[in-house]
Amino acid sequence: MTFPTIPTVAATRVLFTNQADASGTRTFPDLSSLTKNSGDLLIALIFGYQDAGSSGAIFSSWGGGFTEFSDQMTTSGSTMCVGAAYKWSTGSETGTFTVTQASPTGHASMCLLSIAGAHASTVPEAGTIADGTSAAADPGSFNPAGWNGEDALWIAVDGNGMVSATGPWTACGAGTLTNYTDLANSNTTDNSTVGQTEIAVSFRQLNASAEDREAVSTHDLSNTRNSALIIAVRPAAILTQAVAGALSFVGTSVKQSNKTVAATLSFIGGFVARQSAKAFTAALSFAGVTAGLTSRAFAGVLSFVGAIVSGRLYSKLLAAVLAFWGGRE
Repeated sequence: MTFPTIPTVAATRVLFTNQADASGTRTFPDLSSLTKNSGDLLIALIFGYQDAGSSGAIFSSWGGGFTEFSDQMTTSGSTMCVGAAYKWSTGSETGTFTVTQASPTGHASMCLLSIAGAHASTVPEAGTIADGTSAAADPGSFNPAGWNGEDALWIAVDGNGMVSATGPWTACGAGTLTNYTDLANSNTTDNSTVGQTEIAVSFRQLNASAEDREAVSTHDLSNTRNSALIIAVRPAAILTQAVAGALSFVGTSVKQSNKTVAATLSFIGGFVARQSAKAFTAALSFAGVTAGLTSRAFAGVLSFVGAIVSGRLYSKLLAAVLAFWGGRE
């Protein structure tokens, strides 16, 4: 099993935008600037400032084809509100999109993540939000309900908001969590305004049934409010990972005079890691037709292997069959 890939700012798989007003329409970064491929998991995150609200009733009308999986605020008047939504990328998303925030009284900070190697059908899960004013928020242990003990990607999400116009504001600070990497954060410009916000994310790859992240030690706790939670992303299915690797290898090894066969197999090697067995079967059958430009026998074997894979037999058999026929043809 392989961990989902950690997204980074350098790879343009982490994007931020901040909105320094109390508008109920919050606009996320331009998807055109986000690096993504078909099947990648996209996550939209928002920390907003408001003085009243309840979980499940803060955010609504997510655009861009995103579906909400977390909408939380626990204590009116002293906490941040957080929203999270997901979609599986087509690889061609463009433009900005919005979400509606109910009753904002301050700013909002938004983040987009693009994650390769995530499960093709399991929705990411968020733990319960934790809050703090005089101390940094510590969300405690989180055990996703949808799976257990896999090579998961854990995402620490933190927010900080300014509640007083007196003094400087350092938001979440630059402190990193133990065992977490690739900290990235962004905030509205500090101009001593009540309602300023920051969002921060960091990541950990860990095979565990539960994760208990710590609190951020560098939170500004002077005239601020802060909140934190953790999100778990399940890895791609074992079968599709193994098959993808085998097909990608065979795609570069097939000894065909027609390069279309090798190119098609290499394409499927990436494609299948994000698809179900039925979709894989269909793709292989298509490849069989394409390969038929040079060999009907090879096309037949590919169609047969498509049926084998849909029956969930081991990928080593698939690799052996394809390698054998690749050499013969």
